[in-house]
Amino acid sequence: MVWLGMLAAAAWLLPRARTGDLSNAHAAVAIVMAVAAVTAIGLARRPGSPAMSVDWTILGVVWLLALLALITPAWVWVPGSALVTGIHAAFVLDALGLSPLGWTRVAASCYAVVSILTVFAALRPALRTHAGMAVHRAALASRSAAERAAAAAIADARRTRLSLLEAEALPLLRGIADGTL
Repeated sequence: MVWLGMLAAAAWLLPRARTGDLSNAHAAVAIVMAVAAVTAIGLARRPGSPAMSVDWTILGVVWLLALLALITPAWVWVPGSALVTGIHAAFVLDALGLSPLGWTRVAASCYAVVSILTVFAALRPALRTHAGMAVHRAALASRSAAERAAAAAIADARRTRLSLLEAEALPLLRGIADGTL
């Protein structure tokens, strides 16, 4: 149920991110959902269970945080990811104790979170640049289309004036040249 909730949160967040309507309140809701997911899974986890062999808790939640790292400034997602990682670390240390295994698991979880979020945060400027280039390309295409339409309108106006000249002025000039007028 928690993972379905995380998928629902990502599905809810993605359209807002795509349109640029993501506010700090939306990001806060996503962080609260990530905290709730880590807490729910941590409370349901039993020490010594097979689920303790892999930290699916943090690996599942980090993708929602990665989406936030991709679309929000660092001051929004860094505290949220630190809170989620801290809660996860508390549950891991509670389950495994303050043993070397517990600290190793916490270190590995922190490394996974930092690695994934750093990659997504590094992609943010590249996406912003790509979006700026796409806007610039669209503006150039629009300007080019407007220039082509203006050139076609000018050519059409010239053709209309030339045909009017041929229809009215040329017969008059021919008559003057022939001496009939």
